[in-house]
Amino acid sequence: MSLQPADWKNNPGDTLDVYVSPRASVNKITPEIFEEKLRLRIYVTMVPEDGKANEAVIKLLAKELHLPKSSFTIIQGL
Repeated sequence: MSLQPADWKNNPGDTLDVYVSPRASVNKITPEIFEEKLRLRIYVTMVPEDGKANEAVIKLLAKELHLPKSSFTIIQGL
């Protein structure tokens, strides 16, 4: 399974179901099926304090989906 940026890029306002693993050894995104839905497992090297891990997640998503960081908003799990 591969990440398909066009699926989200053409549908502003869509939400992504993600599971973040902070303090990972490498930054990466792995698509997976969870409860019959696509979920992105996002590994970031940052620690989960002062919003550092959240910032790393947004930066990584923006890079992978070729969108500006301002395109993303975290709506749950701050």
